[in-house]
Amino acid sequence: KEKGITITIEIQEGPQYYVGKIAIEGELIKPAEDLLKEIQIGQEKTFSRETVRKDVQALRSIYADEGYAYAQVTPITREDIETHLMNVTYTISKRQKVRFERINITGNTRTRDKVIRRELEVIEGGVYNETAITKSTENLNRLGFFEEVDIKTKKGREKDLMDLDVRIK
Repeated sequence: KEKGITITIEIQEGPQYYVGKIAIEGELIKPAEDLLKEIQIGQEKTFSRETVRKDVQALRSIYADEGYAYAQVTPITREDIETHLMNVTYTISKRQKVRFERINITGNTRTRDKVIRRELEVIEGGVYNETAITKSTENLNRLGFFEEVDIKTKKGREKDLMDLDVRIK
């Protein structure tokens, strides 16, 4: 009678897994104990891939704030079928430290560039810092001079250099 198709998918839930041992290894810029305090999976009873994903992002942000823009964090999970525990090991590769080569400002027609540059938390030649980029966007928005503020990064001439494009309207 109705047009279309009905699809029924049967789902069988397996056993619930709980959080087992948590470890961080690889190229550490801080002691493993300090990094473990920054992740959430150890504070939960049941294992959640969403929490692991957020922890990976948190660890990447810590490394990005220290200049390691291309740091790689890989979660390795090992399940214990008998005890229903999931052990998680975050393996970190920090790669090379990145500096800003150039800061390009586009879309500016009325305000002097120095007004925009003084609100930036990063400088040319400075070490990459993810938090500083976010704060720079907030600072420019707070001025109230611009409709839009868009800050993007792109690779520079070398592997360890990066350009910052500040587009305003």
